[in-house]
Amino acid sequence: MSIFHFDLSSLILNPFVLMFLTVSIGLALGKIKFGVFSFGSSGALFFGIFLGWLIYGYALNVYSGPDDGSLAYDAAIKIFEANGGKLINKYFFLTSLIFFVAAVGLLA
Repeated sequence: MSIFHFDLSSLILNPFVLMFLTVSIGLALGKIKFGVFSFGSSGALFFGIFLGWLIYGYALNVYSGPDDGSLAYDAAIKIFEANGGKLINKYFFLTSLIFFVAAVGLLA
């Protein structure tokens, strides 16, 4: 009996991992300059839109596939049935949105 079971697909579908990846990669991409233009802190927003689209498609493929009893399938069921078809929980999303708007407001 295994106490620790690691599944990369269920790790990718974890909302906390997705938020961490979005913020860290988005801020890193925001520091890259394209001539005189750079995204700044809005890089996390644009990368979050892209990553959400990508992960939603992946979760839909896992959900519509056969039930193999994996952790990824359980995470996809949680996304499409428990959260009402949204990748991130509503309260977690609203809290993150409030922090983002506050951060942009402080920068302005």
